[in-house]
Amino acid sequence: MKPRSILCAVALVLPLGTLAAQPLPPLVKLAPVDPLVSKPLFEPGEGPKRFDFAVANGKWKAGFYDGGRQAWYQGDPADSSYRAAYQLFARQEYRTAAERFNDVRAKFPTTRYFCDAAYYEAFARYRLGTPNDLRTAYRVLDGMGARCTEASRREDVPELLARVDGVLARLGDADAAERVRRAASQGQRVCDREERNVKIQALSALAQMDPDGAKTVLNTVLATRDDCSAPVRREALQLVARSTDAGSIAMLARSAKNDPDYDTQVAAVEALGRLANDGAFAAIDDLLRTSTDERVQFAAARAMTRSDSPRAQGTVRALAERKDVAERLRISVISSIAAQGNVTTDYWRSLYGKVESDDLRRAIIVAVNRNTDDGAQFLLGVARNANESSSVRGLAIGRVAQSAPIPDLYKLFETADTRAMRQSVVSGLAARKEPEATDRLIDIAKRGTDPEVRASAIRYLGQPARRDDPKVRKALADILGGEA
Repeated sequence: MKPRSILCAVALVLPLGTLAAQPLPPLVKLAPVDPLVSKPLFEPGEGPKRFDFAVANGKWKAGFYDGGRQAWYQGDPADSSYRAAYQLFARQEYRTAAERFNDVRAKFPTTRYFCDAAYYEAFARYRLGTPNDLRTAYRVLDGMGARCTEASRREDVPELLARVDGVLARLGDADAAERVRRAASQGQRVCDREERNVKIQALSALAQMDPDGAKTVLNTVLATRDDCSAPVRREALQLVARSTDAGSIAMLARSAKNDPDYDTQVAAVEALGRLANDGAFAAIDDLLRTSTDERVQFAAARAMTRSDSPRAQGTVRALAERKDVAERLRISVISSIAAQGNVTTDYWRSLYGKVESDDLRRAIIVAVNRNTDDGAQFLLGVARNANESSSVRGLAIGRVAQSAPIPDLYKLFETADTRAMRQSVVSGLAARKEPEATDRLIDIAKRGTDPEVRASAIRYLGQPARRDDPKVRKALADILGGEA
């Protein structure tokens, strides 16, 4: 920057500021829609009311029945008949609804409602659940064929078909059982969410009736490994965690280590953390030492940091020193330790000497309590240390600039070997209200040798807090009267 630029800075006195870009919140997984509604979704003449979709495997996936996907075709010959059948279905009058949907397909074979009518007839018959209705439902779904490959329900048909076959197989239908075996052998597994929810309710009821006897069943459930049963396993974990005995801890630990579903592993770790006894902490500690899955390690560290148990806190502090875990996990642990608010500067000083990267050092600098005398002195020591990187020293200056003695701060400016460090000192002085801070900014503006740093000092001097100070006006006039 040329001297003329400094004069421009005096005249314009531009404010400084930075805008930090904030990350968007994670998408929240929405609950699937329950088709069992207790009243009509819409009144005559209205469209169906909107339901949310569930997010599954990164794709929009709807439940069997959601009004938000129903398309209406006014002017279609079957429009009024289909709407009447749809109303009956919404009121859970399944027998009449199935017959009306069947009539729509029989009387209006070319209607645009044909595929939706077939789907809802099959669904209504599935709800009725008699062997004849289930076989009819299978024939209706199986007969939708190529005509409905592009229909709005094409994603829901395989799931409903799998449900129908599953119930028929349990009722002894040999053909359905063969279809189920064939689909399983080909990896065509469709999760039956209703059946899964029934299992969860059954588990809960069994645990309430016979807590001790339920353990064998819970152990069997936790031994399953398919994706569809993962929510059932997570429910089982909550039931296991009602007991704090060694057997329950062992079951939770096995799931935390071995379950193929990450959410289930995390649920097991969190359940261990809530038990808050030595056995549970020993299991989490073992997980931290043996697991190679960074996500599980994060979950285990979170569980430990939430406890005020001396054993848990000791494990967390040891984790911050470990070189065999991911650095970002160690940084997260350091932040968690700092959030507890009862950590001495001596601990941070000791840990600082053991870490091996600037990212970890910066995390410690942020963690140190700068409002204590020993904390401020530690930060000043880092800032003065020429062996530290400029980014570490600059951060230390920024942390201590508002509390360190101004002579110490100005001495840091004089010994700084990078522009970034000097700018940090200037920003720190600008935030101070003492007259001595203004004097040092004037010294930098008038006598500095880096035009960018001088311009920064001038801009700070020109801000409202200082612009009416006679010393500042005189300093700026002196600069303007100097050599251009």
